[in-house]
Amino acid sequence: EETPIAKLGIYGYNAKEKAWESVTSYRYDGEDAIYAKVRKLHAYYAVMMSPNSEQWAAVTEPELDQSKAPLIKVADDDDPYLVSNTFETDLGEWSNRDNEVGGQVELNDTATSDGSKALKITNTNAGGNFAVNAVTTPFDAQEYPIVQFDYRIPDGVKTNLLARVAGRWYEIGFTDDPNSLQHNRVNIAHIGRISDVKADDQWHTASFNLHDMLRTRTGNTQVEQLIMADWDVTGYMLLQYGQNEKDATYYIDNFTIGRDSAAGSRLMEDTLLIDNFNNKMATHLFGGYWERFTSSIDVSIKREFSRRMLDKRGYSLQLDYDLSVAGGYAGYFTQLPNLDLRQYQRLAFIMKTKSHNQDMYIGLKDHNGREHKVRASQFVSGNMAKGWKQVSIPLAVFSKDLDRSKIVGLTIAFEEHLHGAGTVWIDDLTVTRDLGNILVNDFEAPSQQNRLGQTHQTFASGAAAINGQHTHGSTNGIYRLSFGGNIGAINAYASELKSFAGWSTGLGGIDCSRCEALTLRVRGVEGGENFTVYLDDGNFRWGVEIAAIEAIDNTWKTVTIPLTEFADYGVDLTHLATLQIVFEGVAMSGTVYLDDIRLETGTSPTDTSLVNDASPARH
Repeated sequence: EETPIAKLGIYGYNAKEKAWESVTSYRYDGEDAIYAKVRKLHAYYAVMMSPNSEQWAAVTEPELDQSKAPLIKVADDDDPYLVSNTFETDLGEWSNRDNEVGGQVELNDTATSDGSKALKITNTNAGGNFAVNAVTTPFDAQEYPIVQFDYRIPDGVKTNLLARVAGRWYEIGFTDDPNSLQHNRVNIAHIGRISDVKADDQWHTASFNLHDMLRTRTGNTQVEQLIMADWDVTGYMLLQYGQNEKDATYYIDNFTIGRDSAAGSRLMEDTLLIDNFNNKMATHLFGGYWERFTSSIDVSIKREFSRRMLDKRGYSLQLDYDLSVAGGYAGYFTQLPNLDLRQYQRLAFIMKTKSHNQDMYIGLKDHNGREHKVRASQFVSGNMAKGWKQVSIPLAVFSKDLDRSKIVGLTIAFEEHLHGAGTVWIDDLTVTRDLGNILVNDFEAPSQQNRLGQTHQTFASGAAAINGQHTHGSTNGIYRLSFGGNIGAINAYASELKSFAGWSTGLGGIDCSRCEALTLRVRGVEGGENFTVYLDDGNFRWGVEIAAIEAIDNTWKTVTIPLTEFADYGVDLTHLATLQIVFEGVAMSGTVYLDDIRLETGTSPTDTSLVNDASPARH
């Protein structure tokens, strides 16, 4: 009998007391969802029925005070498994995939030691792709990331798992030999291997986090199919059957796809408000305390809550610091409740400084104790001293070693080498899924890192040559690329048949699916220069000739390339790994200047989500 929703409520698990406790919850009439506002996060949440009517979700529409707590929506299905196949009575969704070249699937009771049934998969013909369906019902790998199964496979039997996501296949290595997939245009990307696989014809257990693997190559999480197959990639656009012998066999048992019990707290909001300081309390909206730290008693930092004059409503955090000792530092650290920020793209807040040369560090800390800080001034729009400014820090700039699935702390820190003493005001500290407009590189500093914390460098192949150099036009930093040699010439002794040269900068795997265009400022020395702009998702890339978009001359031009020019030909905008500018194809030499490379969402220049340098007109 179906449980009536009227008797359901949300409960949080108190790990200290080892008990479930009721959380005040409510629902809207006619809606099959239950909501709760919380001041702290429990280890787990569940929706349960209770005989106590006081614990039922109230049918009401409360006035939501976002200054007190974020709104959390809890799913009403707490089943830890999406798929649980024991194969005692049926095959589940496992089946032969490609008829005579695929694998035969049947139940078998001779392979296990206790006579229980397992899945037997047999290669019916020599060669073939040995393909079988494992899951044909789509599912979200973010909700159900853990794939686990028992296997028995002899040495020499080759097969891998492949997940189809947004029309592309993603390969998880099992027993097959590694394939060369990058840039070979076979619509398959490698995302990792299952660890400690033993092909010894004995029973073992395999387990992997599909969501974590997918994130290395795509921001998409909806799995359309999951299969096992043997494909060999022998060259560009060459996908061939594997080499398994006829009657090659392996066994699968206890196949499950489930939730990650060790995952951090994952909220459903697009924008997650950490603190707007309107409650003027020492705790933020998740209940964590802002705790002061200093390098010694000779330095000081003081916290106040100041009426925000930006809109004359609410309050902001005011920090006054004095770091009078060489090497001195001070700041505030706050605990966060194991937040899963893997689907969030930027940390944003507004700030105001007393003087133009002030700066500070913003840091995140994970559950393993790893912490990474970045300077706020790298991500501010406009001069630091001119009133309130938006700061938007792409989470991609934080170290890849940082486990964003469990973020336990946030730091605001000042160091003497940045600025000795001063006052800053901070407000509206949020994390958001939207990347916003992002400045990739403005070349203001002579650094080999861009604004995403990724490196940039020149490269050449064959008889081509190129030189890149930071320089200045008027008062603004720009980048000069001088190219030549025998670009376009065929060289049989080079690693590439044709000679080419270019410049490359990392993008850190950012999700730019909501972006509309790539823009860059460019100027030639002679006019008529040409190059190809490539975007690479880590497995596939596509290029657009700049001359097809805008003719280069010896004046500065802003060139806008719609991202559909790349996405329509297969580039996955949810995981942009690299941007390249390549001089290729025909004989050419010359010099071009670059500036202000951006990925744009189409918002106006005054939008507070911009991460750019809003300095006066350039050059």
